[in-house]
Amino acid sequence: MNINIKGAQIELTDAIKNYVTVKLEGVGKLFSRPDEVLVEVEVGKESQHHAKGEVFKAEANIRADGRQHYVVVIKDDLYAAIDELKDEIMEKIKSSKEKSRSSFRKGASKVKHFIKGMLPWKGNE
Repeated sequence: MNINIKGAQIELTDAIKNYVTVKLEGVGKLFSRPDEVLVEVEVGKESQHHAKGEVFKAEANIRADGRQHYVVVIKDDLYAAIDELKDEIMEKIKSSKEKSRSSFRKGASKVKHFIKGMLPWKGNE
């Protein structure tokens, strides 16, 4: 799995890079070919226009198995944003896989019923 990390309006320290890498390592396990998964992550301050406090953003763009998944999280703590980003990514990928699996099963069921209707049965002769 390839993880590219960028910083926006903050200094991207080794601690932040390591934290993102450790949190997102498990994402590759959800795909059939984890070595072909590309994860682009951007962490940093959301903008300078907030009146009080700092607001951090973590966003990820994942390309794998011919699909693309995009998640953005905005929090008042950078590490909390990264934690929630990981959770949302995992949920989004699992949901997408389940939808795909469900669609495949529906199609297979329709084919099965179609074939059953074409075959001569003892009661139909």
